[in-house]
Amino acid sequence: MLYLTDMKDGRIYQFNPTSETVIGSIPVAERLCGLDFARDRKKAFTGNMIAGGQVVVLDWETKKVIEKIPVGTMPHHSGKIVDQISGIGPRACDVIFAQ
Repeated sequence: MLYLTDMKDGRIYQFNPTSETVIGSIPVAERLCGLDFARDRKKAFTGNMIAGGQVVVLDWETKKVIEKIPVGTMPHHSGKIVDQISGIGPRACDVIFAQ
């Protein structure tokens, strides 16, 4: 599975790279940037560059927003912030490949 955050429409898109098709999308926030997962893959994190700057936390099983953490202006890559919050490790990127 391939995931992409879209800054323009505030969604996370799910792609099947084999069939080159969009499987679905998740509405999250106004301006997304970056995507990262907790080690257990139960939560996902993305940056919202509007609303004063937030890390948006999603329950990855339900694909629902469960928390918005204020972090200041322009959190461009959530992985850098997630590292500070949870110690997961820096793995910031805008496109994520996950099995």
